[in-house]
Amino acid sequence: MSNWLDRARPPKYLRCFFYIVYSFYRSYKSERKEAPVTAILFLAFCHMFFFLGVFIFLYSFYINTLNLNDIQTEYKLDSYLKLTFLCGFTLNCIFFYYGFYSNRKWESYIIEFSHLKKKDRRKKAIHLFIYLLIMMLFFISSGWMIMQTSPYYK
Repeated sequence: MSNWLDRARPPKYLRCFFYIVYSFYRSYKSERKEAPVTAILFLAFCHMFFFLGVFIFLYSFYINTLNLNDIQTEYKLDSYLKLTFLCGFTLNCIFFYYGFYSNRKWESYIIEFSHLKKKDRRKKAIHLFIYLLIMMLFFISSGWMIMQTSPYYK
């Protein structure tokens, strides 16, 4: 199994976004040594917001199908949701660890995109900004969705 995990790579757009964030952090003197780890944590944190938004979105649809007058049902729902969130968080951490940090894979991603010129890096930075904006808007809209569908807010 370790051979399979050693060969696993994230999608190209994530590798490119990693390089853009890395090159941003690399420009600061205090961050030169920690730039790869900071870039990995930044991307992982942003993806956690997205997965949390998906989690809240699914929760808002699932809560309408239940009869919330039953205390047992509400307890089962809470334990199910906590378990689902914990599994999603764990899978995200595993993905970013084996995709970027394990065996210093980030070094090969830096070499892969080091040929980008400054103009191309700016374009990719705009793509990264739009990508992050869409993820944050999805998170915010999922919070709005739960307020619209939850019986507690009516």
